Amino acid sequence: MANRSETMFSAREMRYLQSLPAVERVSQKRIQYTEEFKRDCMRRYRNGESPAKIFRSAGLDTALIGYKRIERCFARWRRTEEGDDDGGEAPNQSGFEVSQTDRWVGPAMPPVNDGRYFTTRDDTAPDSMDLQTCLLVVAQQARRIDQLEHKVKQLEHRLEGDAAGGDAPEPASAV
Repeated sequence: MANRSETMFSAREMRYLQSLPAVERVSQKRIQYTEEFKRDCMRRYRNGESPAKIFRSAGLDTALIGYKRIERCFARWRRTEEGDDDGGEAPNQSGFEVSQTDRWVGPAMPPVNDGRYFTTRDDTAPDSMDLQTCLLVVAQQARRIDQLEHKVKQLEHRLEGDAAGGDAPEPASAV
């Protein structure tokens, strides 16, 4: 599975991203966020919220933009924030919240047979929202598995270096 942060956004994904209040500009490979969103993210992060939760609430789900892109944003924003102080706490309500019904749900599945998404043994099918939710969870889990496999390879490489009596260099960027 390709790393989402290295793949291009489709025209549909770009239109969706551009519609979000947190996004200033989108290209096929990059997302530029508004300064207000960056400040709001860092405020919420300092208050204990996870980066993925902050992005998800703004309509920027990891299934769409990838965990790595979120991690890199926060790392970059933390570096630039070191000298900045926003002068206190902002209100608890973020202006970048996107309602659950307006959030990204992934690509639509083509209908099968008589217009339903799939049939089960008792010939019933879940409604499309349930299927879309399932597809989103599967995509998120697949992305997390890829991350964990990468981490295992790094740790194995490090252990091999320790067993050889020396420090092994960090592996080149993986998949």
